[in-house]
Amino acid sequence: MPKAVISGLFLLINMILEVKCEEFTISSNCSGKVMESQYTYNTMISRGILECAALCDLDYKCLSFQYGDNQCQMNDQMVGSNCSRMVDNPSFQYYQKVCQNGGAVVTSFCLCINSYVGTYCERFMRDCAEGFSSPHEYTTDGIYTIYPVLSPTSFQVYCEMKSNGGRTMFQHHQSSSFYFNRTWQEYKDGFGSLASDHWLGLDKMYYLTNSRNYTAVFYMKLANSTSYHHYFDGFVVENEVEGYQMTFSFAHPHSINTLGDSLTEVKNQYFSTYDNDNDNSSRNCALDMRSGWWYNDCAPCNPNGELLKPSDSLKTTDYEVFWTNDLQNIVPVMVQIWLMV
Repeated sequence: MPKAVISGLFLLINMILEVKCEEFTISSNCSGKVMESQYTYNTMISRGILECAALCDLDYKCLSFQYGDNQCQMNDQMVGSNCSRMVDNPSFQYYQKVCQNGGAVVTSFCLCINSYVGTYCERFMRDCAEGFSSPHEYTTDGIYTIYPVLSPTSFQVYCEMKSNGGRTMFQHHQSSSFYFNRTWQEYKDGFGSLASDHWLGLDKMYYLTNSRNYTAVFYMKLANSTSYHHYFDGFVVENEVEGYQMTFSFAHPHSINTLGDSLTEVKNQYFSTYDNDNDNSSRNCALDMRSGWWYNDCAPCNPNGELLKPSDSLKTTDYEVFWTNDLQNIVPVMVQIWLMV
């Protein structure tokens, strides 16, 4: 092999190693110290710090290393600013992986912020459930950024983090002045404010429900403040090519106040809006019911209808919000639909 080629390869390798080394930092507060021996799980001969950093980077277990006397000692722990679990050894230099995206070392791991998760806060949470179950203290209800496995980009959602394992909201309907009678494009992209009334978007529902297994939770609140729930396991929304077809595997009630099953009659149906009618009726159900939904021969429910909030709480028209099974003619004053794991 020509010397120029060999020289070029060595230069490329060194550049790669330098990039790997930038993923580590020297703990300036702990100069002249190394991790206690019980945290070192592997010792290898190494030609330098760059090579040691590259070896550590390739090993998922390696969170830090110390290098000296041609030895690369890999550790399965990191340290914070107080240098606990370290001993004096001026012959070695200690390095640990960098917490990314604003994360900080707490005890022996990176504590992430701003919707990031991972060992080094290197990525956004896949959904609210992952953020809830992570060690990163995401315990406040609010707007988070998620990045489902199938999604080409990250996007924001409203997460319920205080309970129920981290639920991802895809519909919230509470204001009588906010209308869901929207175009196909609006239902595709999503509309409204995540902090109040909104529809997350059919594309986002596709990315979420095809990335992992979810249960859809339908929640409705009545004027007397009584709440009702129903669960639909294996809830899936297909992509636009498939007409955003909706299906689920099993419906089951809430243990106390059951909402009832008004989805089975529209299971496996395509989504419809007033400008894109895909139902099985001679009518344009979305036009008549003033909302986009999965219609068959129309539907026994209208979660995206108008919230008329009549004084007697009884249904007056097909274009208002209703859920026939099992609310019958009683209409809710608030609707929410969540995805939970």
